[in-house]
Amino acid sequence: MRNLLARVAALLVAAPAGSALACSCVHMSFEEAVAQTSVVFEGRVLEARDIADERSLVARVDALAWRKGRPRRSVVVVTASASVMCGYPLVPGRSYTFGGAFDRRGRLATNMCVMVPLNARRAR
Repeated sequence: MRNLLARVAALLVAAPAGSALACSCVHMSFEEAVAQTSVVFEGRVLEARDIADERSLVARVDALAWRKGRPRRSVVVVTASASVMCGYPLVPGRSYTFGGAFDRRGRLATNMCVMVPLNARRAR
C-alpha cells in the first residue's frame, strides 16, 4: 500500500501543470494600469538574467521617459521567470512601458498583469 501511494504521489508531482497553475489577471486598460501602479516609465532593456534561486528574471533597464514616480536614469526590474507565475519576458535591446512598485531592495517589481496592458499598444 505504501508503495502504491508513493507511485501516485510521484505521478502527481510529475504531471504537467494545468490551467489551475496559470497566471490569471483582471483585464485592464492602459489608463487603469497607469492609475493602479506607483511607477510608470518608458525604458530599454540593457541586459537580463535568470536568478534560479529566486525564480525571477532580473533586468537592467535604461529609463528613457518617466510618466509616474521618481525619475532614475537606470532601473533594475524584477519579474517572475515563468509566465505561469505571471512573469513578463524582458528581452535585451527591446523597449517597453514599465509599471510596478519598488521593492525593499530598490528593484522595480512588475508582472504580466501590469505589463500586458501597458504594452498592448506596442504589439499592434
